[in-house]
Amino acid sequence: MEEIPFGERGSERVPFFIMKIKGIFPLKWLGINAIVLYPFVLYADRKLTPHLLKHEEIHLQQIKRYGVRRFYTRYLLEYLENRKRGMSHDQAYREISFEKEAYAHQSDKKYQVS
Repeated sequence: MEEIPFGERGSERVPFFIMKIKGIFPLKWLGINAIVLYPFVLYADRKLTPHLLKHEEIHLQQIKRYGVRRFYTRYLLEYLENRKRGMSHDQAYREISFEKEAYAHQSDKKYQVS
């Protein structure tokens, strides 16, 4: 495990840790490049690109906005509801409101969750 020191980014100053997890099978198996398990951003062997980092930062800001429990509960319930509607894993994931916001703004360096 490679750890990048504790940091704060953006005007909202959401504290987080970034950790590279080498060979973490469940992430690779699920096709996950990075994941926020607050306050940690974990990423697999793939390089942490500026867009990927911004995507995960948006999730950190969403967590700050909604609170940890509410964010993860809503995230999971939206995913499960999407699967119940017959969506594939990838479709269900991309239809989660938090993911839509993160994907829509991951290229905008100045974007802040309101």
